[in-house]
Amino acid sequence: MGNDLEKGAISAFRTWKEGRMAEIKRREQELAALLKAAVPQSFSVWLAEAGETVIENLLEYGLSSRKYRREYDGVIYGYTDLNEFEQRFEELKVAWHGVVGIDIIWDGDYRFEVTFTVF
Repeated sequence: MGNDLEKGAISAFRTWKEGRMAEIKRREQELAALLKAAVPQSFSVWLAEAGETVIENLLEYGLSSRKYRREYDGVIYGYTDLNEFEQRFEELKVAWHGVVGIDIIWDGDYRFEVTFTVF
């Protein structure tokens, strides 16, 4: 092994890796900013509370999923009508069209699950 290992090989590798990681982080921040900028104003509270995590998951894993309930989430996101809140996701579908797919599945009258998938 000593014959194949060049002097400074590990240092060179670490420098190369740090450069790549910095480039990846920069691009990730650019894409996150573009996704955030496309979020409708009516969804600004959602973006601050849950949207950040959704965007992080999309960039890391290519998907994200979240359940919303009238009793709990209504207080956080400022809605009393779950159907109204679902309509905001319809606006987000339009804003992220062609980039992120958004599927909504109802589970009874009081909650639904939203799945976000990267195209």
